[in-house]
Amino acid sequence: MALVHLSLVLVTALLALSPWTAAQPANLEQSTRHARQLLDQGKFAEALPLLLDLRKAAPDNTSLGMTIAQTYANTGDFQNAILEYEAVRRRLPNFKPAVVSLATLYLNRAQGREGIALLAEYASRNPNDADVRSLLASAYQAQGDLSRANEQLVEVSRLQPKEPQIWFALHQNYQAILRECITLAEQADPESAPMVAMAGLERFRVQQDESAFYLLREAQRRDPRLRALHPDIAAIYTNRNQPAWAQQELAKEESLGKPDCQQDPAACAYLANNLPDVMAATRFARLPQDLYWRYRAALRLGQDAYTRLQELPPSVQSHGARAEWHRQRNRHAEAVKAWRDALALAPANLGLRKELVVSLLQSRDLVACAREADALLRDAPTDPELLLIRGDAALNQQKAAEALPYFQRALQAEPEMAPAQASLGRALLQLSRAAEAIPYLEKALPFAPDPSILYQLSQAYQQVGQANKAAETLARYQQLTRKDQQDRTAIESRFQITPP
Repeated sequence: MALVHLSLVLVTALLALSPWTAAQPANLEQSTRHARQLLDQGKFAEALPLLLDLRKAAPDNTSLGMTIAQTYANTGDFQNAILEYEAVRRRLPNFKPAVVSLATLYLNRAQGREGIALLAEYASRNPNDADVRSLLASAYQAQGDLSRANEQLVEVSRLQPKEPQIWFALHQNYQAILRECITLAEQADPESAPMVAMAGLERFRVQQDESAFYLLREAQRRDPRLRALHPDIAAIYTNRNQPAWAQQELAKEESLGKPDCQQDPAACAYLANNLPDVMAATRFARLPQDLYWRYRAALRLGQDAYTRLQELPPSVQSHGARAEWHRQRNRHAEAVKAWRDALALAPANLGLRKELVVSLLQSRDLVACAREADALLRDAPTDPELLLIRGDAALNQQKAAEALPYFQRALQAEPEMAPAQASLGRALLQLSRAAEAIPYLEKALPFAPDPSILYQLSQAYQQVGQANKAAETLARYQQLTRKDQQDRTAIESRFQITPP
């Protein structure tokens, strides 16, 4: 959910002065018309003296005060804009346009605390104002305070339960809380049982049952008293059509008994299904044990928000959330369909169109990917990510000559873009321009996700006659390939779903 930014196009409130100017001398009417014309033309600096003269005749006119404040902002004089908005707000403390405009100006100038204080004060006086609460949630998110953002979004969802953008924003905020819990637990103790358990739950929620099973069992080995893991393993057994094993696992959870609520209130709240209480109790959590329960509560609440979103009539938000759900599970063809469904409701949405291009590449629908990327590049010809995707779509069709200029343009826009360097090196190699390919492959090598770039580099060295480098690089490639195969074999042997 993005912060609301002050518009550079002033929607002037001078029309509100019409009844006043009708009773005033002709020169005031003329000044008002002239000021309005200058504002409409975007000539803010020229309009400002006229507006200040008009205020001498109407010092308490709210519309004129707001217009002057916005005009100051549009000229870049933010300090005077703040003073003008403050003057209106002091006169009318509950005047929403002044509060929101002033708070937004603070937020856009990286004065988050001042902006948040204004919005929070207004929300306390007007608790049912969903718009201000939404803006306040965005402000908290920008400050990294996901807990307070969540509190505001929960209230907005109560006020506007049929608005899909609210459930989408709430779902996204819970996803951010999940990532925050893992980051904080890893910083505190990466080897702790709660940290390993959260890693397992991450796999489980994207339906990677084998690795989830291994990690959940490992967490149990490290802390046999860690609760709520047996039901997760039981769910994996159920997925594998092993109901008897699932029942045994659930019985083991029962044997743990109830936790000590004085020592572990978050665990008690979670096991009693009081998920909001878990979120409140772990608001400032930094220990892995507390973060584990916060993670579990946020996971379930996020799933609830996703379900509520999908239960509403189809919307851009519901289709977009479903597309992300499929993408996380590597169901790229289904993600493509969901992005197309979203675009059917918002065909001009550039963000959705770009997500569609990404999913088309991931689903290997290269022809459609190229077509959609070309359409986007007409509006954003220097977007490095789009250029890289368009080039990769061509390169993966063995069209290296066609791909080449896209990679070159991507690197012009973002010279240190390692994926573009790797793809450009690969394209040059396919075009038998090995000498040109080598510098790009070498730059990309430290960031390459797999050892295949080493093989490409060894081929380039071989083609330019650097036999020693070619042999050395090929040996590194073969060594890493063997190690990867050994690791996969070891992982496969460990990631077996075994009986209780």
